[in-house]
Amino acid sequence: TPSELSPVSAIGSGIDFDSTPFNITIDAGATAGRGNVSVTCDNVVEGSETFEFSLALANSNSQITIGIGTAEGEIVDSTVSVSFGQPSYEVIESGSVIITLILSQASTLSFEVI
Repeated sequence: TPSELSPVSAIGSGIDFDSTPFNITIDAGATAGRGNVSVTCDNVVEGSETFEFSLALANSNSQITIGIGTAEGEIVDSTVSVSFGQPSYEVIESGSVIITLILSQASTLSFEVI
């Protein structure tokens, strides 16, 4: 079965995912087949994105029809978030305060917060 991949809010062509059509074979006697969609880390701070799968039969067969012909895929953003270590800080006049920042997960990139 040829599977088409179409962007909804995600960008195809290898930006967010590989949108190259591919075939999924369901062997005689089997009830399922699998395909693989490659997702790319774009290092852009954004929310989750979606793409759509759609099916078409590769050859005509009167015993097989398409039931649910589309499904949606969600790409969950892996962007790291930064937060203050506590909700408030107190400092006396003419003093200083150390502010702690915490990442939601370790990052492969170094960055500055302004």
